[in-house]
Amino acid sequence: MRTMRLLNKTFALFIVSLFVVSFSISGSSAALPQQTTSESSPIIQQPIDYAIPADEGTNVDWYTDTGDYNDTWTWSNNNWLFGPRASYELFYDNGSQIHEEDFIPLDEEITWRINIPRSILRDASIQNAFISGQYISPDENFSASFNFDFFNGTPVSWSSSSSSENRTTGFYDYTPYVEVLGGSSSFTSDSSTHYVNFKVRFLSSAPVGLYNPHINLYSDDGNSYDVRSRWSTDMMMSDQ
Repeated sequence: MRTMRLLNKTFALFIVSLFVVSFSISGSSAALPQQTTSESSPIIQQPIDYAIPADEGTNVDWYTDTGDYNDTWTWSNNNWLFGPRASYELFYDNGSQIHEEDFIPLDEEITWRINIPRSILRDASIQNAFISGQYISPDENFSASFNFDFFNGTPVSWSSSSSSENRTTGFYDYTPYVEVLGGSSSFTSDSSTHYVNFKVRFLSSAPVGLYNPHINLYSDDGNSYDVRSRWSTDMMMSDQ
């Protein structure tokens, strides 16, 4: 844990080790921290492939005036039990990791990295990644949220937004309290993994407290994937 002096500079504790079981259907360089690995290797079960044979999914109609038509399709679903999944990690500007019980500093650059194993994509490419955070407040009359977005287009684009609402006064505040540094952010790959590195900053105007993060990524074949913290238990199930 950091000293009280550091705690006074910090604002948001992200709870990233919640035990969640999901049944969703879907599918670095000196400047960046090195990839870290889990302390124990997960047990990987090969995907269960349910496929309808082509001849069972074939519809043939004959038309005397135009000839014949043959429409064929196949369907498959892969369920990974304790298998590969996308994860995220956070790093201070000096490259050291922000752990699950640490605080995120205000007005300092941090790296929010998404690690995406190539194996979960089944030869698809990354289209975009989306990070959102919802402020957890005991005051039902106040709410706040933020977003970071990456789009793998031509050119690659990075964006951010944030807002808060005081329901007592009916005041909506769209003054940004987060920013993404597109020039320092990056999308890189190696032989096994894609890395989406958001370089971001939480400003001193950010509401201080707990936030609930939610991360999704999307591939160019139309599938979506949940992204969980690197501290998430291996008891989770990832469907694609």
